[in-house]
Amino acid sequence: VLLLQPSADLPTGLGGGREQLRAILDRGRVVPAERDVVEEKSWAFDGGTYTRWSMLVEQANTSQQRLPVLLAMPNETARAPGLLPVIIFMHGTGSSKSCDYCTAFLERCAKRGYAAMSFDSRYLGVRSGVVNGSVESSPDWPPTDDPGGFFLFQRLTPYYHALRRAWAGNGEQPFIYDNVWDASRLIDWIEDHPALD
Repeated sequence: VLLLQPSADLPTGLGGGREQLRAILDRGRVVPAERDVVEEKSWAFDGGTYTRWSMLVEQANTSQQRLPVLLAMPNETARAPGLLPVIIFMHGTGSSKSCDYCTAFLERCAKRGYAAMSFDSRYLGVRSGVVNGSVESSPDWPPTDDPGGFFLFQRLTPYYHALRRAWAGNGEQPFIYDNVWDASRLIDWIEDHPALD
């Protein structure tokens, strides 16, 4: 579970820790002036509606600059009056925002009146560029018969390459810091959304 708190609310007695953390996360990146939110698809499930969308999370022109998000919103009958509380659920390594355990969790949350969302971590899911990008665009994924884990290996190859480049010192940190950067940009979007708390 990743819990993020706006930096203005962090304790001030961290001895420069807040600034050091920001420097690690930013690493010279620039937050885009516009989020450029693109809605891709919406569909209903029992108890709510999914929306698959993406937004720009960094100004650099890279394959990882867009954050793919899956948002589950409750039906009107499950909503309490006022703003909807939000739960952000992150998938594990080798998975995606639309894997079975993520969608099961998102749907349970939506049925209880929460807005629930998950996003693809760097070089995984849609961001991997493998198998048309994602589970929802490839109904036969994952294959039921995967001798030796060949298909899983192919799906993880972009992530493994990114890890090797990071260890070689290219400045990327796809496994931890970049996920926090992406989650922070998503929280910025949530804070500006008129129906979400």
